[in-house]
Parts: sequence; structure tokens; C-alpha cells
Amino acid sequence: MNRLPMIGLALMIAVLVACFAAAPAMADNQTGNVLEVYADRMQFEVQAPNGEPLMFTLDAEGRVYIHGAEMALDNLQAGDRVSIVFHMDEDTPTATEVLCSR
Repeated sequence: MNRLPMIGLALMIAVLVACFAAAPAMADNQTGNVLEVYADRMQFEVQAPNGEPLMFTLDAEGRVYIHGAEMALDNLQAGDRVSIVFHMDEDTPTATEVLCSR
């Protein structure tokens, strides 16, 4: 009789572990100013608020919005203020959404 609660607890823990393992990677956010755009490589470089230059790759499904309108990556210009939603794809920051306000 005492084993039934223990089996239930073990089953609940197993389900929780499976849910967290199957969950997608958490997205991060970064803001900064565009330094350079490499549209042919689907990459762009941003200067973070701390002065550090960061290189991002735009995901194949990624979107760029300038003042709310969807645009191509090559519409970004040096100096544009951007907010980036990204995830790490191995060691590469991969942007899924770039919001720009000039």
C-alpha cells in the first residue's frame, strides 16, 4: 500500500522531466545599434549598450520589422536602433525577430 504513492510521485517526476526536456530553447533579447549588415550571409553586427560588438545570423524563418513593416535584412542601416529576439544555435546567436526604430 505504501508503494502506490511512491510510484505516483516517480511517475509525476518523470513526466515533468520529459516536459522540460522537450521544451524549446528559451529566447533571449538584445538591444543595440546596427554597425554593419552582411545581407548575402544573412548576418548583421550590433553594438550592445556596453560597447561590445555582437554578430547575429538571421534565422531562415526570421523576420525584420522597421517601424512595424516587415522588410528584408538589407533594409537595416548602420546606426539603426534595434531590439533582437534570438536563441543560441550552438555558439551562434540566431535572430528570430529584429525590431528597428530609426
